[in-house]
Amino acid sequence: MEGNPDAAVDELAAAVALVMPGLVGVIPPRPAAALGRLGRSVEVSSLAAAGAGRPEERVTGPQLKPHRLTADQGGGPAVLAALASLEVMLAERLLGALEVAVEALDVAAFEVAGLDVAAFNVAGPTALAGQAPRTHGTVVAFVSSSDESEARRAATFVEKLRPGTAALVETVTRMLVAHESIAPLLATVSGEDERSLASAHGAGYLAFAVATVSAVIKSADLPAYAGGPSAVIGLALGASAMLLREVEMPPGYTEAVLAEARARFLLPRHTHGSVSLAEGRGFALTDGAWPETSDFSGNGLVAVGSSGVVIQTGAAAGAVRVDLAIREGAPEEVDTKTWDEVVEVSWNAARGLASVVGSGEGESDARLKAQTPPWPGHYRLRVHVSGRDGDRDEERYKLVVWRAPAAPEIVHRAVDRLGHRLRGEPEPSTVVRPEAAYRWISGSFLREAATVTIATGVTPEELIRIFGGDPDRPEPTASISHEQHEDRNKLIASIAVLDIGGGVLAVEDNGFQGADSEIVRKLSRQGRAASMYWNVNALTCLTLAEGGRLLESFEPGFAGYESDHPATVEALRGIDFEDYRDKHEKGLVAVERFTGHVFTEEALERITSQDVVYRLPN
Repeated sequence: MEGNPDAAVDELAAAVALVMPGLVGVIPPRPAAALGRLGRSVEVSSLAAAGAGRPEERVTGPQLKPHRLTADQGGGPAVLAALASLEVMLAERLLGALEVAVEALDVAAFEVAGLDVAAFNVAGPTALAGQAPRTHGTVVAFVSSSDESEARRAATFVEKLRPGTAALVETVTRMLVAHESIAPLLATVSGEDERSLASAHGAGYLAFAVATVSAVIKSADLPAYAGGPSAVIGLALGASAMLLREVEMPPGYTEAVLAEARARFLLPRHTHGSVSLAEGRGFALTDGAWPETSDFSGNGLVAVGSSGVVIQTGAAAGAVRVDLAIREGAPEEVDTKTWDEVVEVSWNAARGLASVVGSGEGESDARLKAQTPPWPGHYRLRVHVSGRDGDRDEERYKLVVWRAPAAPEIVHRAVDRLGHRLRGEPEPSTVVRPEAAYRWISGSFLREAATVTIATGVTPEELIRIFGGDPDRPEPTASISHEQHEDRNKLIASIAVLDIGGGVLAVEDNGFQGADSEIVRKLSRQGRAASMYWNVNALTCLTLAEGGRLLESFEPGFAGYESDHPATVEALRGIDFEDYRDKHEKGLVAVERFTGHVFTEEALERITSQDVVYRLPN
């Protein structure tokens, strides 16, 4: 055998082929399936995410594209890098299942298979890899952590003790994997469903790696305490994971995944995510390649191609948010109130399970992958968008999909300037909404929850007393914050006030006392008072009072108002609360109109710089 790599490969391959079946029989199906799924493509992974594979069997973390894991990628030998990528529990379960079998897989077993291990130990490594692991004396310092599997610790220890062992394992397994004695065994994979195919695939490669490593590791001349079953299984797990990420899945696997996805698919479903953009190409909904279409002149928003649809964005780069809803049938109503453009088209899916994908680099949001029904055929898509012109609010999209026969496109709403340009129509004039002056709120610390109150005809001291506070007991803002931090279950209400000349401004950060209609009514005894409240749960309340009389207290957009008081009518004139966008800002416009005082960003900075708040009763 010495100097004859072909003889070494043939002899070892024949022995491994005879040992493999016995090892396959002791590998449990569930962890074997998790290992076998390492090689599935991004497309198959997306199908699996749609329903295939039982939740407790899926390998958590991102699915990897088939690739060769190199030493550079893993920070060390490829075998050890692949081993490190496996979940600890997966490695531990396979170690426990194989430990006894590997212990019994001694020299005699290989000799029965026809391999002269003694001769192979001397000549095999040199013939196969060009050199054996270095066996010169060395002192090894080894540190492990409790979150590592025993198999990984043992394999790493072997590599520290005999550098080059992991590289030898990689070389030998790569040589043998395509050998005529081994390849048919790995290719002969049968199963009735996704799990059985993945299990047989993973078990075959792991058994091959265990048999190979069991023979090869003996050439490292390891002491008994280092070369036991844990080291063999650890190196074999790394080698099998490395190979499984590079090879194709068994024949019929994609079809099995698709069949299981269909069996488990339920409606309705709703998800959301973001897509990256590049070169002004927008994003697509497709079950294949990027649709070859770019003609948006028809409706100004959506272009239908052979493999899906492309949606034209206002942003040329960056990312946009997409909400995706899959329904049994068409929505009962068309929302034309809160969106700038709404277009409905048909497209013919070649396979189903279409994904929302961006035109930018990088993986698309996993939550938007393989979401449409897993059947081919005609589908209807309604696309909603707001903010494409970039001068109102954040650009965002809502896609609604349902199965339906092909039908002509419908443009339900078309008002943004980009749509007009794409359709070749004159652009509408720019309308600056009054609420735009308050959009700075979304960038302030009040963006999630606050109450802003403005009152005329009162002093700051009177306002504090009406709120229930003591104007003679100011406190630093930090003291309230610290107390709240110490006891998160304790709600501490407080206000900060500012004399704004002819009126008083009161701000509650994450507070709601100013939304109390009785407090606002009392504040208005000598003039007018108004407050706008909002919180993180999208609850709001606008309250208006004059001369000690409550005029309005309602949630904008949800509760109607019938007041005919001239001041109320003027304050609410032209404000569209049914459009939920900029609701906080619209409420502040009403407060401004009603009281005659503007809540400015500069006023918030002044009230903050005072660093004074007044404690209120809860």
